[in-house]
Amino acid sequence: MIPLSRRLALLLSFLPLLLASPVMAVEGDNPFVPGLPYQPPFPQGLRIIIADPVDGAVLQESPQRVTVSFRRLEFDLVPSSLELWIDGVEYTDSLHFWVDQAWVDLSPQQLQRLRPYRTEDIFHDITASIRDAQNQIYLALARFFILPVCPGGCPWPFAPTDQPHVVSNLMEDWQSFGSPYFHSGIDIRKPAGTLVGACAAGTVVKVDNYSKSGTDPLYWEVAVRDAAGFIWQYHHLDPCCIFVSEGASVISGQLLGKVIAWSDSMNGYRYDHLHLNVVRWVGAGPVSGPYVDGFVHYNPLRFLTRGSYTDTSPPLKFDIYYTDNESKYAFAAASDPSIPLLEKDVDIVARLQDDMTEIPPPNGQPYVLGIYDLAYEVQALETECGMGYVPKTRLARFDEMPGGSIVRTQDSLLKAVYRKDLERGLLVSGTYYGYEAQRYFYAMTNTKAGFLDGPGGFWDTDRTGVLGGFYPDGRYRLKTYAKDFYGNETVSVDSVYLYNHLGYSGICPRWIHDLATYTSFHLKTSTGEDHAYLPPPVPVTFGAVANGSAIATVGSETWPVWTFDLPERGIRVALGLLQGQSAQIEYVPLLGDVILTWTADVQVTPLAGPGARAAALDPSRTASNSVSLRMSTRLAREPSSGNALIGTPAAYQQTGFGLVMARVIDVNGEPMTLLSEDAGGEDCAWVMSTSDVPPPAPRV
Repeated sequence: MIPLSRRLALLLSFLPLLLASPVMAVEGDNPFVPGLPYQPPFPQGLRIIIADPVDGAVLQESPQRVTVSFRRLEFDLVPSSLELWIDGVEYTDSLHFWVDQAWVDLSPQQLQRLRPYRTEDIFHDITASIRDAQNQIYLALARFFILPVCPGGCPWPFAPTDQPHVVSNLMEDWQSFGSPYFHSGIDIRKPAGTLVGACAAGTVVKVDNYSKSGTDPLYWEVAVRDAAGFIWQYHHLDPCCIFVSEGASVISGQLLGKVIAWSDSMNGYRYDHLHLNVVRWVGAGPVSGPYVDGFVHYNPLRFLTRGSYTDTSPPLKFDIYYTDNESKYAFAAASDPSIPLLEKDVDIVARLQDDMTEIPPPNGQPYVLGIYDLAYEVQALETECGMGYVPKTRLARFDEMPGGSIVRTQDSLLKAVYRKDLERGLLVSGTYYGYEAQRYFYAMTNTKAGFLDGPGGFWDTDRTGVLGGFYPDGRYRLKTYAKDFYGNETVSVDSVYLYNHLGYSGICPRWIHDLATYTSFHLKTSTGEDHAYLPPPVPVTFGAVANGSAIATVGSETWPVWTFDLPERGIRVALGLLQGQSAQIEYVPLLGDVILTWTADVQVTPLAGPGARAAALDPSRTASNSVSLRMSTRLAREPSSGNALIGTPAAYQQTGFGLVMARVIDVNGEPMTLLSEDAGGEDCAWVMSTSDVPPPAPRV
């Protein structure tokens, strides 16, 4: 959790934002913060959530995506009302929006900026603020840290310590022994009697038998806490040969014990192995024995060196099944002779596995492993207006155990990841892991607002509202993604039909003839003077809808130039595009959002004389500096004529464009505030016109 002092500092950094709005709400702590008591997997009361990475996360590398989830339709939000900051740097202009989530994919250069260069720089803060239609601001704060325990990766517990060994079971794997549970660590296959060395230096905090009876010789462990606070648990040691005691200090590579002979066999060979956990103890009191409330589990493969081993085999896909939400009965499959026909809300279930083939298993034993990273995506192929899109949505990436530090939460989330039972005709199947067989079925759609959620997670195919169906009847492309730990990916592409008697009733890009701007900006100088100039209109033609958006690109030849005369300084300030540059206008038909993103070049020229106008912008001349601009609004249809409107009627209270980036620009070294015409300083009046052909009436 973020300390109070740090939270106050973040709030102070948003002081200008707070002064602009009289009402503010700070959201509570995000779920899955390591600690007690139990926290639900999906917090129904939160209005804005930083879902990826979750608050308090421990990562071994910078996140490739940061996601913010919010209740857009409840608060009638437009993209310009959301801002995102990471470590004090604004990433708002890189955000992608869809329905109730926004995300930024960090470039390699941005990731490099996040990597720590000193030990004290391991912490990173994310801040998201959002303004609703009532001008109330909601603020979400999250913190994650990147902590490499061993530079270049920790050594493996067996010789050779700089190379991977046979892993026969992963942390994310389902276990069918007794009540199903997550495995929570990795099984490393070694014959009984093999010496076990410490992966990281530290202090021995536990040597105990953690079986229910306290006497089963198979369940002895040694636990070593390293300097960073991670506890390395070495399980299934032979009690005859444990070489350390509690309280002792150990160095990396020091021998801890020997692997015990296992009582069960797999594929005809005894299943001797070391089970390795990497955990943190956040419970009360001294470190407990394993598998109780208070332990947060991390993926040991994130800590161990990868050596020179290269896995080139991607996961295997067997089939994609479709069920009603949370039903065990599959009514269709991708392997059916005809394209599956889907109705109502559905779960997408994929049978996938990753075979351990590159590291030769002992005695030729094959091992079926679970999947490290899972996601799905839906694209429209043949639908009205090209509508229907679900952005790439991650079900799970197993850097750590979902459910935080509560065992019952971890176990309950098994149902959100795995489909235990699945029936398809006479076939009765489902996820199973035992010594005699292994198979994995994943409920790809069981995610909501970035968190695992069974009942609330599904492909919501029959949403309705003022803009019509989110997913109108037609043909769609389903893509499922399965990636193993070493980055090998299987992408499955399948087609389905939706038939829920829904049609899109919003405004398609083909009904928008042009987008004309009559925006009046103000440039407020440090001494308080206001200066404004009205630019010419800009014709716009949108392309076809792809991935939920239609894009129009406008070049410097037709893009307007904003000019501000400053007679007291004898200069004119021009904001525009230089020759060869372009701006992007994005229209999201489903939501009616229009988003403009461009990099404006600032030129300063002397005035020709008192009251005279200098040249507006010289597109061939170098700009004095550039500034990123981003504006957005919401589009609606006037009921009687069908014409496109900004704001209103009833459903939308936002009018005009909201300016979200670049409120301050630099003019000859002097900071000047860019405001729009209204008193609030953040909305600009625009005019939208349609073609001569009216759009169709909404379907009933």
